[in-house]
Amino acid sequence: LKRVLEEAGCDVIACVDGAEALEEIQKYAADVVVLDYRMPRMRGTEVAEAIRSMGGKFEHLPIIGISVDDDDQLESRCRAAGMN
Repeated sequence: LKRVLEEAGCDVIACVDGAEALEEIQKYAADVVVLDYRMPRMRGTEVAEAIRSMGGKFEHLPIIGISVDDDDQLESRCRAAGMN
């Protein structure tokens, strides 16, 4: 995904876990955030909830959730956390 986005001309900041992602999101003016549901240290839903709780510009920042999990309830959990 990183390579595809970079080839499309996007600047990409890739993180190894949810806690690092949250730190980086606060440092840089992201236009969109893509989070995997299953990440070390913080799940994608936890990162999304933390982003939304920061308020201001972060309330409306597009957050895209991805997962390979086959869980019927996952989509509703992700939406409740503020992910699209």
